[in-house]
Formats: sequence, structure tokens, C-alpha cells
Amino acid sequence: MALSPSVETREVDRTLNVNNIVTNASGYVGLFTWGPVNQVVNISTNETELVRRMGRPNSETTLYFHSAYNYLLYTNPLLVVRAAGGDARNAIPDNLDSGITTTLSIANDREYDSSSIADIPFFARYVGEAGNSILISAANSEGYNGWEYADLFNYEPSTEHEFNLVIIDRDGAISGNAGSVLEQYELVSTKEGSKKTDGSTAYITNVLQRQSNYVLVGDLSAIQFQSGRYEAGLEGGADDNDIQSADFITAWEIFQSENFDIARAFTSGSPAQAVIRAVDIAERRSDFVVFAAPELDNVLNTLDQADEVLDYFNTKVNVDSSYLFVVDNWKQVFDKYRDNYLWIPVDSDVAALHARVAVQNEAWFSIAGMSRGQIKNAIKLAWSSEKNERDRLYKANINSVVSFENEGIVLWGDKMKYSKPSTFSRINVRTLFIILRKNISQAARHQLFEFNDYITRTTFKRTTDSYLENVQARRGLDAFRVVCDESNNTAGVINNNEFVGDIYVRPLHSINFIRLNFIATPYGVDFSEIEG
Repeated sequence: MALSPSVETREVDRTLNVNNIVTNASGYVGLFTWGPVNQVVNISTNETELVRRMGRPNSETTLYFHSAYNYLLYTNPLLVVRAAGGDARNAIPDNLDSGITTTLSIANDREYDSSSIADIPFFARYVGEAGNSILISAANSEGYNGWEYADLFNYEPSTEHEFNLVIIDRDGAISGNAGSVLEQYELVSTKEGSKKTDGSTAYITNVLQRQSNYVLVGDLSAIQFQSGRYEAGLEGGADDNDIQSADFITAWEIFQSENFDIARAFTSGSPAQAVIRAVDIAERRSDFVVFAAPELDNVLNTLDQADEVLDYFNTKVNVDSSYLFVVDNWKQVFDKYRDNYLWIPVDSDVAALHARVAVQNEAWFSIAGMSRGQIKNAIKLAWSSEKNERDRLYKANINSVVSFENEGIVLWGDKMKYSKPSTFSRINVRTLFIILRKNISQAARHQLFEFNDYITRTTFKRTTDSYLENVQARRGLDAFRVVCDESNNTAGVINNNEFVGDIYVRPLHSINFIRLNFIATPYGVDFSEIEG
């Protein structure tokens, strides 16, 4: 109370709430012709970015490329990890002096940062045969006049350290156009600490490390200009796509880090042991769902597709998890890069449906059925199950992708690969709880280091109630109750510096079975007399 006349002001914070912070990104591991190995690459747009970052597909990588591309037809972003074997190599200059090491293997940016490379001036940024198509050409002030790429630049080098540089796709293996300019760098320098007029670095090592998708500097002292020119084609780059399950597992384990926030992952082309490891990671993190499909031999050119699919998921991928969603099919697509047709598993489609429903509807809606389960970009399916086959598969928690005449190709099931009689056996419920846990636990961090008293508990309950009321209004749940008071925050809990909130949620359930009763009645009988 004021002791003399005055105006008092007071601020009361009622803004604390639970935000919808869940990502809609997906994770994927595959074989690609370009890009870092065992490092996440965020593909945030479409096929064009996928080609630029991960390379054009060849016969060994086309399934993985088109699975990623297929996902991007529905939505983005996609977090991609490239897997490769230990024999993959970076391309290096073809004009090195005799006696210099002729092979180099730098898998990703972490390895580059920790490596010391001698006698090799430039090398392909990533391992793979595609690097053999790179031509590097540079000119300084001495050799600039008459340089065939001079017209690409606005400014000429003027000091002994400055030069202009171009990176050319000499064979077209990278861009599809032989001789095309991949990148160009103006007024870069071999002098450490050099700056451009806009204040950005001109030091060639830093410039390429930060900007180039194709080339890095190895040994700066080995860059030798002859008559003001430097030119070298790269060679010795090698793929190692004949890799083992362990290499895929290593790549999947990148997603153990919760720094990579994903809502789902699909496993197209991963061997069974890698699928199992992906599910292990999902269960440990408890914040994303894994999608998987059988092998092509299980569903194409065989008479017993249902038996083959059951055997695959009961033996090779013998996992019982509410974080695994499996489907039973592959589809045929057109590979424009190789001008032929290709089979890819439909788990990338179903993962994309899971992402798309979060954008177009709500993340906790079922992804199956005529409304939300339509599959894109399919010439035909490897097989289309009959009702009795779907019954067997669904009983084993395997979802079918089916072609219905005049109605399209549709995901026909929403079960998780989880045998326990639990509400978590449906993907909409599993997704709902992932979202609730992520968002409410993130909001609960604001209670850390506060006092465990009536005010803190009331604040938590009020904000959580408000959030769940919003989810309920958006058809996410049927009922809920939040308990955060003296009944669960006892003296013992408080003395242990703990805080307890019990959140009871009753989810809504998707309709899996419809019973329609058509009842014939005698003439003259009133319907109200026989209803029920």
C-alpha cells in the first residue's frame, strides 16, 4: 500500500502456454552418388535440390534416389543421410607429381576438419565416381588474358595472391550437361585473412569449405600456377555401394541425436538389420515413427505374396513396436534419368501421407482410406491383395496398399506393428501421444528451477489444460484430465526437488470396421416400431 498519493502499475504474465513445436520433417538413409557420408543433409524443397545435393542416380542408387524423390512429391523437408562403404574414394587431380599418394577418402565435413592433407591441392568434396567429371580451372593476373573462362567474371585479379576459379562438369556426370559450369569464384586468394570489398572472406580454403558443393582445398601450398594458370581434371573417385548392413546401421545411428528433429523415418532399401536398428532408435527417442516395406522378391513374380510378406516381418524384421508401421507392397515408377521403369517400396509414400495429413488435416488423423490414403505417382503395384489376404495381413498388423478399380491406389490400414491390446496399436494414437509429449514436455521446461508451490503447479495445470482443450477441439482426443497438486506433489517429491504432473488422455479411435444393417419390413409397419 502506498504511503502517499501515487499511481501503482503491475505486470501479470498470463502468456505462458504450450506451443505447437513438433517438426514435420522425415529421415531417410540411402545410397547416393554424391553428398557427405554419415552426415545429415536437409532437402528443403524438391527434386532439383535433391539432384544438386545428392547427385544424379545410377543403376546402384536409383531405388534410393527415387524413394527420396517420391517422398518429395508429397511434401518436404527430408533429412537424408548417405551410406557408403569404406572403399569409397574422393577424386584428386590427374596431374600430381609421381610418388604422391593416389587415393583419398574424406567422407564428410567432420573428417575434413580433422584431416591433414599433403601434396594434393584440390579434391572432390565427396567420395564417388561422379567426382571424376570435375575439371578445375583458375587464372591469376599473369595468365588472365586469353583465359577461356574470363568472360564469366566482372573483375580481373590484380595481386599475386588473387585469382578467379571455375569448376566444370567436363563429362556431364554431375549436371547431365558436359562442359557446363558448376560453380565460379571471383577474386579469391591464397593469402589467409584476405577479404573482399564487401568484407566477406576471399581466402580460397574458407570460400570453398563454406560455399562449394564440389571441391575442397587439400594442401594450399601445393596450388602451383604455371604462367598464371592452374588446371586439373579430377580422377580416382570411387563408389562403394556394395555395402553391408553395418554400414546402413552406422548411417541410421546419426538419427540417435535429438538435434535432428524428425516426426518419422522411412527405410526404403535398407536391409532388415538396419530397419530393426531404426526402430530401436525410434523407441529410445520416443518421438518418431518408422515406416517399412518387405523386399521386392516377397511381392513380385511370386504366387504367395501374403505368405512371403508375413514371413519377412515375422522372421527378418521380427519387431513388435508401437513405433513401427509396415506396409505390404512396391510400386512401379518411371526413371527419367535412365529412361526405364523401376520398382520402389511404398513406405516412402505412406511416410509422406503421414506428413501430409499433418499439413492438410491434423497430425493425429488416420492416414488410411479413400480421403487421406491415396498413393501418387504409381504406374502399377507389384500386387494387389484380395480380402482374405488382407485379413491375414491385418491380423498380423501389416497394412495393405491396394488398387481399387476406378478409385485409385489406397493405403488400407492404420495399424502399428504392435501385438499388444493397446490403444497405441493405431498410428493416429501413437502420433497424438508423440505430439503431446513433445509439446507439453517442452513447455514444462519453464517450470525448472521454479518453486514447487501452489503458483507453479497452478500455472502448469492452467497452460496444459488450455493446450489439451485446443487439441480436443481439433478432434485429437475425447477427454483429458491434468492433476498437478498436493496429491501427487507430496512432501517427499518436493524434498527431492522434483515436480509431478499426471496427464490422463482418452484418444479418439479411427473406424476400421463398418456394419450396415439393411432391414426389410412388411408393408404397413411403422419404422419407429422396429428401430433398435
